[in-house]
Amino acid sequence: MDKYSSLSKTIFSIFDSALWKLENIKTFPDNFTQTGGLTEFIRVSIIPSGGSRESTFKSASGVLQIDIFIVSGNGPTQAFYIADRLDKYLVSTTTAIAQKGNIQLLQSSLAPLGIDSANAGLYRYKYTIPFTFFEV
Repeated sequence: MDKYSSLSKTIFSIFDSALWKLENIKTFPDNFTQTGGLTEFIRVSIIPSGGSRESTFKSASGVLQIDIFIVSGNGPTQAFYIADRLDKYLVSTTTAIAQKGNIQLLQSSLAPLGIDSANAGLYRYKYTIPFTFFEV
């Protein structure tokens, strides 16, 4: 499998797990626009950079950026709760899929971005976490 496809499959396998689904946090990939009517959800963006040139070893590093959308005007409590749930599944973990692709996730950060430009009823936070991906 190609590097970027493997990277995407590995990351999204975390959000497709039964445990994550029990958190009941609506999760969408970047460039998904069918979120009308939702008052709380996350949008996952994979931003890869760098990698190996060797044909037998595929690697990439980068940042996983997750936009957290919550109801505007209710304060940061729910965004912090969602960030804590993300930390539970992501921070300092190594995830493998199909016994080929591995992703190591490091420490996260959270920043408020303000009222969402597409929907004034939503407030947006940016959760970021660097990663290293490798596949043999």
